[in-house]
Amino acid sequence: LQGNVISLNDANIASQVEGQLTWVAMPSIQVREGDVVAKVDDSLLQLQLTQQKEQLEKLKADLKYRQSEVKRFEKLAIKDNASKARLQQELAQEEMVKQDIVQTKAAIKLVERDVDLSLVKAPFSGYLVERKVDIGEYVSVGQQLMRLVDNQGIEVSIAAPLTVMAYTKVGENVKVKNSRTESALTVRSVSPISDRVSRMIEVRLTATGSALLVGESVTVELPTAMKQEVAAIPRDAIVLKGGQPFVFKVETLIPPTMAAAIPRYISLPAPGKSSRGNMPNKLVSVLIKIGRNLSFNAS
Repeated sequence: LQGNVISLNDANIASQVEGQLTWVAMPSIQVREGDVVAKVDDSLLQLQLTQQKEQLEKLKADLKYRQSEVKRFEKLAIKDNASKARLQQELAQEEMVKQDIVQTKAAIKLVERDVDLSLVKAPFSGYLVERKVDIGEYVSVGQQLMRLVDNQGIEVSIAAPLTVMAYTKVGENVKVKNSRTESALTVRSVSPISDRVSRMIEVRLTATGSALLVGESVTVELPTAMKQEVAAIPRDAIVLKGGQPFVFKVETLIPPTMAAAIPRYISLPAPGKSSRGNMPNKLVSVLIKIGRNLSFNAS
């Protein structure tokens, strides 16, 4: 079956603030989590932050005045020189200033957050494989800036027929081959739900730490039947004689002085029958590629 190597973290990094892009990292470089990969002009945000801080200082000064007025009217109310209504009015004004201070502090935190977000940082370690904007462009909130791919946390995704579900178990190793290497990877998950159109299920293999590359295609061998112990013989070792398959077993080493030795035939079982009765229980040496001329110590 054909499988695709995919990354567990493959994201299009977007801007969370609007403004002119003043710097962006070059593509095809590796970054770590938290590294700055782009900068948005924050001059307008800095002005807003200054205004909010000045507004906060004004409100603090107004609060001191309101508090002093409340104290004065409380003393006058005791001597019946001021109405209770005026006192209640001053208390209300004091409370309103307190609420304005709370709102202004919250506004300052929001602007400070936007200033921090003007430095676009990598959410995880990986490679910047694509840059979608250039320096000087005006970006808006949510606009994609670049694509970041984690090349360490990878998996192999295989669209497999339903027949393999009964024989493919989580935790088992399966053989994976590409144009360069062959390795055994562990089954991480077997989806119990098939696609409505293709009637295929998804099997995921853990490939973290392997030599596989994100985006490449691999060949995966998934089991289609229950495991059985059989004697496996290379195809090139089989000799057809009288319509029956045979292999040549090497009984002894042949000295160079001897012209030949007569090997013993081992008959292979017919298709569908057990091979335990005919094949030896231990590993034996067999002659492969009988049609070629063999010399002593040849393999």
